[in-house]
Amino acid sequence: MKYTWDANLLARLLIPLILIPLLGISPRPHIVSQIMTRAQFSMKNGSLSEVSLMLDRLIEYLPDRMDLRELAASNALEANDSYTAILHFQELAERDQLSPQNYIQMGDAALLIDDLPMAVSSWNAALEQGGPSTEILPRLFQVNQHLGDYLAQIEVLKSLTSILPTNAHYHYHLGLILTATQPENSLPYLIRAAELDPSLNHTVQTIQRNYNTARLADDPIYTQMVLGRTLASLDEWEYAFEAFNQVTLTRPDYAEAWAFLGESRQHLGEDGLTDLQRSLDLDPKSTAANTYMAIYWQRQGHYDRAIDYLYNAAIIDPQNPALQAEIANTLAHLGNINEALAYYQRSIELAPLEPAYWQALSRFSIKYEFDVKQVALPAARQALLLKPNDPTSLDLMGQIYILLDDMYTAERFLLQSLEINPEYAPAHLHLGFLYLITGDTQKALNELTLASSQAKPGSSVADQAMRLLHSNFPDYEPNK
Repeated sequence: MKYTWDANLLARLLIPLILIPLLGISPRPHIVSQIMTRAQFSMKNGSLSEVSLMLDRLIEYLPDRMDLRELAASNALEANDSYTAILHFQELAERDQLSPQNYIQMGDAALLIDDLPMAVSSWNAALEQGGPSTEILPRLFQVNQHLGDYLAQIEVLKSLTSILPTNAHYHYHLGLILTATQPENSLPYLIRAAELDPSLNHTVQTIQRNYNTARLADDPIYTQMVLGRTLASLDEWEYAFEAFNQVTLTRPDYAEAWAFLGESRQHLGEDGLTDLQRSLDLDPKSTAANTYMAIYWQRQGHYDRAIDYLYNAAIIDPQNPALQAEIANTLAHLGNINEALAYYQRSIELAPLEPAYWQALSRFSIKYEFDVKQVALPAARQALLLKPNDPTSLDLMGQIYILLDDMYTAERFLLQSLEINPEYAPAHLHLGFLYLITGDTQKALNELTLASSQAKPGSSVADQAMRLLHSNFPDYEPNK
């Protein structure tokens, strides 16, 4: 948070000091005058640290000048010296001299040193003193969100949606929190958010549809599980975590809830293994527990441990094509290519009309360059037949023809993919690679730049694009 103030403010505050020598009320008037002069000079030259030093010295001589202490606090905050700012603000508070704006500033200073309880306390004090709620409440929401205090978030967001009735962001987040904690109260806020921001329509409709279906079972725990899974599918893992957490608190013997809680925890940067193990202890035959434990070990790079849990899950749920495909993927990582092929084919046998499994088989063949003409090409064609004009399948066709050294056909499919979805980063990546091969460096640079900017940060597509850019264009700089 950056603070700026009138460059003449210090001069105006120090005008009364000019009278000090004349009135003879200071034991060292010449020292105060010198400090004042240096402070004014430092202010004009923008030397915040020097201004702070001079203000602190002035306060030593004039400890009752609260206006100087307030200026010192603001200056210290401007200079990112949060500890000094807080000391001055606390002194002002002890003398009951803190204004609502000072409380806001003290909260901001506390935030900079990660003292979140002090930040919340300061901003609440600013509210109690009639400070501007449109400045204070967003701060409280962000910090309470970081603290994971859902009850506090709900209260703050209710106030924000009341004073900012056309703000879709606050309606949406309040709706999500209530979906996780009080589902029966969530829909009005979500529906209002979608009215204000039509881009939220799909998300809100998904939550609304799943909520209306789940509550037909007349089991609040089941409804909360369904909504947690819905939030997870929408990549709203923070709120999904709270939904599953609520279920485990109510039903600590619910194995599936612990499995989803462990998965959610990982998406929030935590480990999750304890939750997953508890899920398996409660129900060793839980498909979710075995599947998420397998995914956990995949993330650790222990595919040898993951495969056993996937085999268990497939025995429990033998008709699940996703499990067959995941076994295939894991076997491929272990180097068992022929066995992996058999499991991909099994997934297709279980769901022959689902393009995703044909695409997975094609992607596997491309990645390992395994009989591309006989495996990848027919699989990608079948995926296109099932879902014409799908950018993913068209991109796969482009990759296949690059491997088959037919650059003309490859370019045609990749351009078709981007015509349907201009922001499909993988197609930009593969088209950029194609142009590198064919020597069209300017087009390659353009496509790889698009791939890098449009891909999800940290994704394999983003990483590959950056590697190709740095290795082929040494002077490349992002956003140049």
